[in-house]
Amino acid sequence: MVTSVTLLAIVTPTIITITITIAITTIVTIITTATITTIAISINSLPGHQMGNEETKKTFVDNMKMGMHEAVALFGGHSVGHVHTEFSGFGYQDTLAERTANPLTNAWEESPGDFDNEYFKSLIEEPWLNAQRGPDPTKNIWLVDEENHAKTIMLNADMGVGFFISTAYSSLSSTPIGDIGELCATDALPDGKYGCVRSDGTVTAGWPTSVYGHNTYAQCISYIESNAKFLADFASAFSTMSSAGYTVDGGQLKLSDGTSYKGNNGQLGNIYSVAVDRFWA
Repeated sequence: MVTSVTLLAIVTPTIITITITIAITTIVTIITTATITTIAISINSLPGHQMGNEETKKTFVDNMKMGMHEAVALFGGHSVGHVHTEFSGFGYQDTLAERTANPLTNAWEESPGDFDNEYFKSLIEEPWLNAQRGPDPTKNIWLVDEENHAKTIMLNADMGVGFFISTAYSSLSSTPIGDIGELCATDALPDGKYGCVRSDGTVTAGWPTSVYGHNTYAQCISYIESNAKFLADFASAFSTMSSAGYTVDGGQLKLSDGTSYKGNNGQLGNIYSVAVDRFWA
């Protein structure tokens, strides 16, 4: 299991960030600049969950200057935790008592306390049905189409990296909830092959091999086959994302494909890395 914790202390004009990225490493980074006195958090810093690949590209590629490879790796963060209906409107609207009794409700996979590659196994290997279960009829989730299965979920943003899902807009709003009733799975097609079947019987065969030029499906499969690869890629992508706008040790970060990370421009300061001993057993 891998734990990720971030602690932030502001001592103007110095910001000290302590990040534990994996259970064998502690990294202390010191960001120095004479101009930073506050941290602004954008309400649009995360992708919209219903827009699918278009919003993923806008957030990670256009805004953060990352690549789709890094974006897919970061999606693996959904290996831990749950959606919270009371805050986002997504998910099963169960009571607190029901969720306490069934801790897998509204998780992305069936071991939400462990940080590993199970998210990708859940995404690719489970049969997902587009449905509406929350209090907001303009929002949708994907649930596992198996009787008595735990109430795990996916969102459109998740599904877009593994399947050719519908992105049709809701008749109630300008929100793309897709096709309620669409089924996507490794054996969803009438001949038992990979793809999606929409509510009207329309078949979309195959998987995404070129999402803005990147084979997102192949990347998901590589993580299913190797948890170590996922953990390494996630750590690298998280480092890239969390240093947008900063140089690191006076140099330039590289994306996972070896190209220069354009978001690492030093406009907000420089990060100095300092290795420290582990402080936990």
